[in-house]
Amino acid sequence: MIRQVKYTVSDIAFDAAGIGKRLTALCIHGGRPYMVRGLCQLDEAVTFVLVPCEHERPADEYHLIKVPTTEPEAFEAELSIRWHAGFDCIGLINLGPAEFLMLLARVDATAEERAL
Repeated sequence: MIRQVKYTVSDIAFDAAGIGKRLTALCIHGGRPYMVRGLCQLDEAVTFVLVPCEHERPADEYHLIKVPTTEPEAFEAELSIRWHAGFDCIGLINLGPAEFLMLLARVDATAEERAL
């Protein structure tokens, strides 16, 4: 069974770090482990979609960080840097004109393992 967790854009903008920690906690508490599979933004509402993990695996750690640039090539380079550091991008949240947050998942593989 999937879980849906909803927040407003203003709540996320106010406490991005806290919401990242809450998403992590929601995925590891309550018996069966979950992972954030995606997010959907409709105007001022953001819904995070959590799905149960099929197999036993270490829990992902979630972070909401500001997107440092909206320039396409620089953004692609940022995604690559984050991936090599062991993070997957789950999605973007639009906070307003040219202002975004990126939801990152720190996955169980080390950065060295991912570079292979």
